[in-house]
Amino acid sequence: MDLEQAETPTLNTTGTQSGASLPFYRRISFWALVTLLAVCFLQGFRYQLAPGEEAENQIVLYNLAGCLLIFVWCFFDAKERGIYIPHSFQWLILIFAVVAGPIYYLWSRGWKWAPLLVCFVAILYGSIYAGAYTGWWLILFL
Repeated sequence: MDLEQAETPTLNTTGTQSGASLPFYRRISFWALVTLLAVCFLQGFRYQLAPGEEAENQIVLYNLAGCLLIFVWCFFDAKERGIYIPHSFQWLILIFAVVAGPIYYLWSRGWKWAPLLVCFVAILYGSIYAGAYTGWWLILFL
């Protein structure tokens, strides 16, 4: 066996990569959520540094990025769990991610995981405010 063949990860039928510590779909889902937190933080930070019409126009871009990241998380989480999401619901997740994302979460995991969903939504809003306060302190002390 070639050394190059042994080092390159291959995608198995279970959705995991050989030689990887986390399953492939779970890693994509994880990084989608981490990036969503970063986008929320940057949204608050940017709005605090330069409030006004330009910042309000950029909020649309931050919200679109957030919707896309929620869709990516839902899609790859469903792939990992082996859940089929109808195409109409995929479009609803993409368009109405703020509502459809939590609906998917409760649909795929059940009501016993609802407190974790509430905590995650609180963390998302907290990251927006953390970004805003970071920008405020930056303005105040610089």
